[in-house]
Amino acid sequence: MARVKLNGKDLGVVWCAPWRVEVTGAIKAGDNQLEIEVVNRWANRMIGDKQPSAANARTVECPPGFLGGQEIHTGRFTFSTSDPYEQQSPLLPSGLLGPLQLLTQLPETAK
Repeated sequence: MARVKLNGKDLGVVWCAPWRVEVTGAIKAGDNQLEIEVVNRWANRMIGDKQPSAANARTVECPPGFLGGQEIHTGRFTFSTSDPYEQQSPLLPSGLLGPLQLLTQLPETAK
């Protein structure tokens, strides 16, 4: 997933193909500032949680219906009932993985 901003205007989040946002209301002549905030993949976060305890370990109070409401000390950030990853699992490709393109479309009257 990625959040896209152009010249400070939030253009939304893309999470599936075709991975496009409309920039017409935000683009201007001359220099523009493009910001793309990319989220890591869930599998990579789960693998990261298998690494030695982080310095930012914290105490979390569970809701009453989860683990009986007990407090747990954890350095983990994720929880899943299915976790197929190990500490040595390879990280999956993540991030902005490809060329960024600015596509133009002619107005209907010019076609």
